[in-house]
Amino acid sequence: MEHYSKDHLPIPVSEMALHRKVALTPMFGPITGPVLVTTQEGDYKLPGGWRGLLAVDKAGHPYPIELAEYHETYEPVGTMRVPCE
Repeated sequence: MEHYSKDHLPIPVSEMALHRKVALTPMFGPITGPVLVTTQEGDYKLPGGWRGLLAVDKAGHPYPIELAEYHETYEPVGTMRVPCE
């Protein structure tokens, strides 16, 4: 069985093809920990002081996104408001 991790990928990231997400992702926030989020993969316990947004996948499962990851990966559309870091 193959095992992939950050330090064990089949080729360097710089040689991988790039893809863009095309689905719109509903999300709200900011939310501040401590908070428990039950995702499709299980429970995530977010510690006190954690700040981010709560996104919802196509199946309706919520998942947390840290503010830094949001700003690197997503951009708002429509009337959504996102807090500054």
